[in-house]
Parts: sequence; structure tokens; C-alpha cells
Amino acid sequence: MKFLYLANNDLTFLPDAIFKLKNLELLDLDSNNIKNIPEKINKLENLRDLYIAMNIDTSLPQTLISLKNLKRLCILSDPPYYSEEIMNMLSKLEGRGVQIEK
Repeated sequence: MKFLYLANNDLTFLPDAIFKLKNLELLDLDSNNIKNIPEKINKLENLRDLYIAMNIDTSLPQTLISLKNLKRLCILSDPPYYSEEIMNMLSKLEGRGVQIEK
């Protein structure tokens, strides 16, 4: 499976089975109730597009940096607020050419 669309499903967490999808390139988690993206997101080595917009206070793990194939990250939130730690990580990703929608 290369594409997984789970937007608008009232998810509160990510099932472990997702992290076994080694060929996953696109993961759409927009508009759920996910508060935490697990550190093991780095197991999705082929992930190119990650959409986690409009989730409630979603925290982002530092392991996002290790996703070498990541090209697009959508983290829009309302209201837009990101900690200094997250802003530093996003800056590093942007420096690598990752397109970030925030």
C-alpha cells in the first residue's frame, strides 16, 4: 500500500499496523483528534507526504527529521501555534527542501 487516507475519521491515535506499511508514501490524517504522532513515524522510510492538519494540539516527534524521502508536510492548525522546538525542527526540514504548510 502506497497511499492511506484516514482524514475525518475521529481518530485519537495511530494504530501500530500503520508503521508496518514500509511502502507507504502518503499518509493523510487531516481533521482527526490525534494529539501525538509517535516517534516510530520514522519507520515509514518511504513517506513523501504527511498531512496532519486540523488535529487538536498535535505534537510532532523529532524523528520526523529522519524521514529522508519526506517532501510535503501539512500541519495547519487553528489557531496556529508551534513550540520553539517544533519551529526549529520545521526549519531544518525546510532547509532540506521539504514543503511545509503551516
